[in-house]
Amino acid sequence: MSTDLAAILISVLALFFSVWSWRKGFEAQKSGNQTQEQLAKLQERLVNLKETKYQLQREEATKARLTVEVVRESSQTYKIWLRNTGQSAAKNLQVDLDDTPYHQHPHIGNRGLPSSLSPNEKVSIAYHDANDYVPPSKIRITWVNKNGEQDTHEALLQIP
Repeated sequence: MSTDLAAILISVLALFFSVWSWRKGFEAQKSGNQTQEQLAKLQERLVNLKETKYQLQREEATKARLTVEVVRESSQTYKIWLRNTGQSAAKNLQVDLDDTPYHQHPHIGNRGLPSSLSPNEKVSIAYHDANDYVPPSKIRITWVNKNGEQDTHEALLQIP
């Protein structure tokens, strides 16, 4: 009888450890599944970020980016340098100084700008200071990008 009791006790313990092991395995598998789901979401997010970055790079390749810098040439002569730092040409270039086309200002030295500005190309507008003349304070440059979209850059001119 004591052997029967020992056998029953061993069987109950074996059954308990089997259920306990099954439960721990189930929890581990559930945790592993959650980890896999999180990893899949992270991978999907990474792919979306890379696609967005690639799309932005493609869009940047079709755009010009114009910057403006004013340089003093002499005591009364300044140059407004327009520089294309973008990856595409700026076409149909139009420049306004204080909301007026640049060539209508009385103290502008050069009256002709190229109609387009290639990447890494720069061009200047010279103006001469006079006692009765207030230099322009803002500039607006309008152009057409390679993709056909019109773009604009506005800035306040910093006179050195």
